[in-house]
Amino acid sequence: MLILACVIFFTLTQDIKNKRLHVITSVQPTQTFKSSGDYKKFVPTKTTIPIITHHYIEVVTDERDFIRKSLAIYPSTFENEILILRNNGYEPVFAKDIPEIINGNQKPKKKPVVLTMDDGYKDFYTDALPVIIRQKVKVTIYVVSGFIGWLNYMNKEDIQKALDSGFVEIGAHTVHHTSLTNVSAKNAEYEIKESKRMLEEMFNTRVLSFAYPLDVQI
Repeated sequence: MLILACVIFFTLTQDIKNKRLHVITSVQPTQTFKSSGDYKKFVPTKTTIPIITHHYIEVVTDERDFIRKSLAIYPSTFENEILILRNNGYEPVFAKDIPEIINGNQKPKKKPVVLTMDDGYKDFYTDALPVIIRQKVKVTIYVVSGFIGWLNYMNKEDIQKALDSGFVEIGAHTVHHTSLTNVSAKNAEYEIKESKRMLEEMFNTRVLSFAYPLDVQI
């Protein structure tokens, strides 16, 4: 299972306004060598894939909700972001495609970029999904499995409709949005593995990536 924000893949983090951009860079593809001669012929490649993370895609009406306002962008801004990326030669891919692209097994026609949505908020279904379907763009959502159906979060039916669109991939984001650096190894393992298991069981699909919650420093 690919782990987003894991040091194996992410070596550079840069804040861009309300988003966080993770860049995969200087990653050597996985390769099996049958002899020392094969190894000598191997030339490591350098792959850069920007990952743009979002939280809220909506117009925040509560002026007192400063946290939500700081993490939100308008749906029109999100759609414009997609157009800008495409105009600059980028085309969104799913997070699950990253290993195949890095290893050279998948060769996108355009420069790959990954768009992600964290937490599983209701506005993804009401505000972001119509843009995603209209623009026919691939997006990976990282859902907190224990929050499904809570107030202001998507319910199971919302998520299933998003997955059925064909433009949305689901990834794990812990069970309780727990800060994994502040719990025991046993609890962290539970949050990671159980979130994957719950999502796979609920939606009958493979969950191939995991995104750390909160601001993890690696």
